[in-house]
Amino acid sequence: MATTNTLDINIGADTGEAQRSIEQLAAGVEQLASKLGGDLKQEASAVAGKLRELGAQRDAITLFQQMQQQVAQSEKNYRNLSAELVEYERQLGKSTDPQHAARIAQLRQEVSAAREQWNQSRQQH
Repeated sequence: MATTNTLDINIGADTGEAQRSIEQLAAGVEQLASKLGGDLKQEASAVAGKLRELGAQRDAITLFQQMQQQVAQSEKNYRNLSAELVEYERQLGKSTDPQHAARIAQLRQEVSAAREQWNQSRQQH
């Protein structure tokens, strides 16, 4: 009686699902390797290891993309706040109203905080 070894491959598109699918595929290849002998066993084990490396690389790429999005959002926030501050200062001119001065000071603080967040995001990535 002949034994047929099969391995179904199905990798989902969702990040978490894809990682689980890659891990399941690696485990399936390792199971297959345990049934093989000689060079085929070693090659199958090496393939399982490479699959796990691929999964780790995918995780790193996903993290990098998330960081890029955070940096882009920080930059957008900084630019929006800067533009708002410039426009507000332009409209108020040399107003002596304490509420206007307080709002300008608040906007300056927000711009400064956004700039600091943006600089930190860029340094981390």
